[in-house]
Amino acid sequence: MDDVLQGNLPTHESLKKLKYMACVIKETLRLYPPAVAIMRIVDKDDILDGYQVKKGMYVFASLYLLHRMEEYWGKDALSYDPDRWAEGKPKPIPGSYVPFSSGARQCIGSNFAQLEIRVVLSMLLQGYSVLPDTACKVPFGVELQVSLGLTPGHTIVLEKRKK
Repeated sequence: MDDVLQGNLPTHESLKKLKYMACVIKETLRLYPPAVAIMRIVDKDDILDGYQVKKGMYVFASLYLLHRMEEYWGKDALSYDPDRWAEGKPKPIPGSYVPFSSGARQCIGSNFAQLEIRVVLSMLLQGYSVLPDTACKVPFGVELQVSLGLTPGHTIVLEKRKK
């Protein structure tokens, strides 16, 4: 980030050069999608994975669990590995990575949210380091709160970087 931005504000062109940051964001959204589940109303009687669903029923799909399934992500599905998104690595199976849902019901703000994440992170990390929260008592230092979305249950710790 220091080499690409050199203390400057990010531009569209410079953000494209921050390839590892893009991998970190994708992996973070995989393990911690903003919406933990989506709901749909069945529009006709059908069989879903061997279960009969009737028109008018509510069906829930957990994006949180989908993004952790070994069938899609391998034996290390629970591991945080930004390198799984590196150039040359296989792309995820369509439908297995949907942090903002997909298709006609995809979050209208997904492109803006992803751009906002890249801009804010690139500006923040030029001046600060993110440190583990020593008060946090769970693995990886990430406590989660589930409501309409998935949010951290604690604050982050920032330390001013030495130039």
